[in-house]
Amino acid sequence: LAILGIWAFSVFNSDSKSQPSPMQEADTVEVKGPVVLDEAEMDPPKENKVLSNLVVGDVHDGGFVFEIDDEGKTGKIAHFDDAGPMPWKDAMKIDEKLGEGWRLPTFDELRLMQKIIGQGATNNGEFAGGLYWSATPYDENQARLVRFRDGNTSYHYNSGGTHRKFLVRAIRDFSR
Repeated sequence: LAILGIWAFSVFNSDSKSQPSPMQEADTVEVKGPVVLDEAEMDPPKENKVLSNLVVGDVHDGGFVFEIDDEGKTGKIAHFDDAGPMPWKDAMKIDEKLGEGWRLPTFDELRLMQKIIGQGATNNGEFAGGLYWSATPYDENQARLVRFRDGNTSYHYNSGGTHRKFLVRAIRDFSR
């Protein structure tokens, strides 16, 4: 019985190598009915908001991209580093320290940075958890701030004094 099994194995193994499989013999395959692809199998074109291959979160021109317009023509970057702490009057002149084009962000721009590249997201902008000045006044004597640890926007302090010192993250607009 063992000899018969060895003989059968050797006969069938040697025959299978010399004969093509039924799929190899077929020249065409007939498909009956419509072919339906599952949507998960298809890769739809991705619509990225790019600005010459830049996307939000990229490093560009001395900072982190945190906004690109819908048409891909303009954007905003946040400086790599914090400045300060400093009083609001000095924060409003941040361009003197960093160079032309840099400015203190508006309250809305600061909130957007916190949500996109700050601690409201991945914090790839490496923001501290403290308060940051905005260029937006609360009233004639106070300016608005954002606490980056949690995005709290209820802070506003005297913008005219020198005793209140908070962080600054300058921004710059750019276009292509």
